[in-house]
Amino acid sequence: MSLLRSAPFGIGFGLGVLTLGLVNFYQLSRSHRSGEWKICMDCGLASGFPFTLYQTETIVSSGGYIWSGVFANVTVAVLIGVFLGLVFANVWKVSGRIR
Repeated sequence: MSLLRSAPFGIGFGLGVLTLGLVNFYQLSRSHRSGEWKICMDCGLASGFPFTLYQTETIVSSGGYIWSGVFANVTVAVLIGVFLGLVFANVWKVSGRIR
């Protein structure tokens, strides 16, 4: 069985992508809950980790998704997922559960 098609790799990959998604969601919801967006409607607040995904409107610029940040975050999520997947698969293999 291929290492990339093993269950441990899928688990590690899923955890890596899910973790980055949850961190981004937490950052967005935290800034929204704290009222930062209500206090300053023209500040251009940005949200996203590790790259900016979304920015609020200002007088001189429109807000919305920053697509380069979206693509960069997807790339980082996939790379982290592959790395964690390989770590999980190798640890699982070394522990003797995959032959």
